[in-house]
Order: sequence, then structure tokens, then C-alpha cells
Amino acid sequence: MRRFAACLLSLCLVLTGCASREITGRGTLDPSRVGKASESSAHVRVLSASESVPASPDDDEPIVIELPEADSSEPSSAPAEQPAAESKQPEPEQEPPAESEEPSNDTPSAEEPSSLTASASHETVTVEAPPAQAPAEEPIVVEEPSSQEPSSEEPAETITVEAPPSSEEPSSEEPAETITVEDPVSEEPSSEEPAETIEVTENPMPQHAAPASGEVRGVWISYLEFLNIAKGRTSGQFTSSISAMFDEAASYGLNTVFVQVRPFGDALYPSSIFPWSYVMSGTEGIDPGYDPLAIMVTAAHNRGLRIEAWVNPYRVRAESSTRALSAQNPAVRAVNSGDRLALTYKNGVFYNPASQDARDLITEGVVEILRNYAVDGIHFDDYFYPTTDTAFDAVDYAEYVNAGGRLALADWRRENVNKLLRQVNAAVSSYNAVFGVSPQARMDVNYATQYADIRAWVNEGIVDYLCPQIYFGFSHATQPFAARAEEWQSVIGGSGVDLYIGLAAYKCGITDNYAGDGRNEWVSGSNVLAHMVSYSRGLNGYAGFVLYRYDSFFAPDLSLRTHMANERSNLSDLL
Repeated sequence: MRRFAACLLSLCLVLTGCASREITGRGTLDPSRVGKASESSAHVRVLSASESVPASPDDDEPIVIELPEADSSEPSSAPAEQPAAESKQPEPEQEPPAESEEPSNDTPSAEEPSSLTASASHETVTVEAPPAQAPAEEPIVVEEPSSQEPSSEEPAETITVEAPPSSEEPSSEEPAETITVEDPVSEEPSSEEPAETIEVTENPMPQHAAPASGEVRGVWISYLEFLNIAKGRTSGQFTSSISAMFDEAASYGLNTVFVQVRPFGDALYPSSIFPWSYVMSGTEGIDPGYDPLAIMVTAAHNRGLRIEAWVNPYRVRAESSTRALSAQNPAVRAVNSGDRLALTYKNGVFYNPASQDARDLITEGVVEILRNYAVDGIHFDDYFYPTTDTAFDAVDYAEYVNAGGRLALADWRRENVNKLLRQVNAAVSSYNAVFGVSPQARMDVNYATQYADIRAWVNEGIVDYLCPQIYFGFSHATQPFAARAEEWQSVIGGSGVDLYIGLAAYKCGITDNYAGDGRNEWVSGSNVLAHMVSYSRGLNGYAGFVLYRYDSFFAPDLSLRTHMANERSNLSDLL
């Protein structure tokens, strides 16, 4: 018997040692998952097993190393929001999925080297000019438009839309806002079903729910909607589709539509400056044979709707896209001739914010719209500089410094954006229209990564309104809606600049994995949007709200329709 017990004890010890080695083995990293760290400048972020990997259409994709779950805490800060989103933060471009249009991305990009980072005080500093050499830019592949009529057939490729816009929690269109659910939500419903234990409860409505006088009640209609209703369609088909959408918006109680007519340095209208958008046919530069913007202006005004032309000023092609550009595209001609009117970054092409020629071209494009169409406003989204990389505009900055300029790189970039907005505002002011911008929700991200100096815009009065994309819930762990809204009120209130609030309709019914304890807020209640509008009406300077985006609000995926019907019903009670 003793012999048997001794044998049994020995066997247990052997098995325990094997188990220990097996457990130790689980901590080993697969080299294939970390090899890319030496091949790119992408940052490495370690995620717990409970954390989901955010989609990132525009920024450098983070390299993710998955480790066993250590705790249940959420990330300390939300990644960028888009459009939606978005960036509208945050929407993908057609070809290989690309950028996020989402009016939002809220995740800060990599910081600039401290020697070039500007302080918030805007004090001038003496800087040393960087080398004037810029990396040689390869010629852009262009595609000559064929003379044949656009095919009505949809291409075989599928369009991947990540859940924002905006980007959303978002970073950069695209820019890749690193996006979480803050970018325009995927056309595909989230595969994650809310836990059955989630109790559906409605948040108590604030007391100040009376509608504001002249309240703007808007909805963004992005190029993603146009890919569905305009691509390869006839004039009659497009007119029928857009009329039905405007009927829906007007009958619901909305009064303004923001239509994206220049998403990628192109045009959804006949232009003498920019090529026809690929959104119309699948190929940039092909005339569809009719004028979508003229149809939309007439259809909107016939229904008593205001219509604003939504423009992305700098972006021509997202950095992650390989879509062919037209030979008639002025950005293509500039890059291939060495003209710094336009610059490249990775696969992306962007008008150069430092170029006066680029500012003039963008302003002329705005004037072309105002001259030819009775739009009620010009609307810029949240994408300005595509990167914080100092090499992007090193040549231009060196020229500035050598000419006696004393601003630090970041302040110089912000001033370049300011110059464009001043020009556009002056142009719009000469027409019976308004000019506004929909920045990301976080002031710090706008200032440090997009080089958008919101306070300067307000102080100078170079915008008529601002519409921050506040794509966070009230219970968000790090960026709660109320705190962000109050911050915007503190900057805008009493300035004469109107405050619209951009709302994430695309999040309704979706688990927000970056919201910490508030991750189920958009799932457990169906009055989130109504609560946000009611709360916003009590803000000083508040003048309206805008929903991102049309399909998310009026035509959501099948799995979300019941939830969104309840959201629409609750919001309609306030209209």
C-alpha cells in the first residue's frame, strides 16, 4: 500500500510539472504577430483579451499584440471618433477600404518631436530650418476616363465600412481615425449581440426640452449614401431616390440636409476645377450625364429644406487607398510635375495646407458652388492635416523659416489652416450663405493632430457655426457627452458663433467597447439621441443638432431597425 501511494505521489508531481510548462508556454508571443514592428513606424499597443481592436481606415494601423486578460478595465482614453465617424468622423473609400468620412476621429495621433511642438500660448520661437530635401515622390498612376457611358453594374469589390466620421473612439478619414465604434458605424451590423442580461431602461429627460427658436435639425448625407443611390444610376433614378430621402427627412421634422458633394477633391456636379467624382460611376472623371447637385438643391427647397454643400477641403485620396485618379485632376498634375500645390503621404494625395495656390484653388471651388447653386451654406468636415509627421511639409516649413518665419512647426500649421478658413469665410460672406465646420469632439485632438485652432476661429469670427461631432454617450468612462458639450459651450457661448451638436445615430443599438462602464448605453436605452438633444437645448449658444448619418438613422441594418424605430419615435416627441 505504501508503495502504491508513493507511485501515485510521483505521478502527480510529474503531471504538475507538465501543466506548469504548458501554462508558461501560453505567455510566448508568436513572432509573426510582432514582426511588423521593425518594418513601419506604427505604434504597438497591447490589448487585453476583453478589449476589441478598433478599425482604422486612415491612420497607420496599430500593430496589436493580444495577451491573456489581466483585468476588465477599459482603455484610459477613447480612440478618435469621425465621422464618424465617421471622422462623419468617421467612412471608408471605395477601393481597398480606405478612409473614414465620419465627421469624426478622436484619437490623438503621434506627438511631434518636442523641438517642433508648439505651446498653447502661441509664443513665437526661434527654430532651425530642417533639411529642405523631401522624399522623392513617385508619379501617381492615373486613369483616363473612357468615353463610354458608365456601366450600371456594381463592381465586384465589396465596400467595407467600419463601425466610426469621423471618426470615433475615433483618430484620422479617414485620416484613420484609429477608429473604434466612433467611426461611421459599419454598414454591417456589429456581430456582437448585446448580452441578454442587459436591462433596457430609459434615461430621465432633462427639464429644458423646449425646442429652440430656429433650431437647425439636420442630417449628414455622405458619399456612402451616394454610392448606393448615384453610382451608375440615371438622372431619373437618382432624382427618385434623393426625393424619397428628402421626403423622409422633411416628414420626420428635420429642416436641413448636409450633402457631401466634394468628398475627395472631386465633384458631384459639373466643375471647371475638379474632376467628376468616382462616386458617380466607379471611375473618377466620367460625366454621368446629369447634375446631381442641381437636382438636390431643387428637391430640398421644394420640400422646405435647407441644403448645405459638404466639402472635404484637402483630401484627394486617402493614405490607405490605391484608387486610380483622373489625369485631369489638378492634384495629380501638381504631384507629377513637382508642384507643391499637392503632396503625397503614403498612398494618399492631399492639397498642401502651406500652399497659397492650394488655398486659392479650394476657395475658387467654394465660389464655383455658390455662384452656380442656391445652396444655403458651405460645410467643412473635420479633416485638415493628414498627419503629424514632420516630413510631410518639411520643404515648405524650411522655406518659411529661411524667409524669417519664427512660428514653431505646429503653430505654423495651425496658421495655414486659419488662412484657408479666412479666405473661404470672406468668399461665403459675399453670398447669401453660411459657413461652418464640424470638428472632432475633443478640443485637444483638433488642436494637436488636425492643427485646427477652434478658439482662434471663434475669436476671429471666421465661421458662422461649429458642429462638434460629440459621438460619446453620457456614461462614457473618459469622454462623457455632457462634459464635452459643456466644454464647447465654454468656448462658443456668447461669441456670436452658433453651436450645433453632431450626434452619432450610427451607434444606436451598438455596444461601445471603448466607453468603459458605459459600453451598453447605446444598447440598453432607446432615448439616447432624444436625451442628447434635450440636454443640448440648455447650452449657451446652442442652435441645433445634426445626425450622422442618413442611412444609420432612417435605413439601418435589419438587426437594428426595431431599436432605431424606438430612437426615432423618442426623438420625434421633441420636434
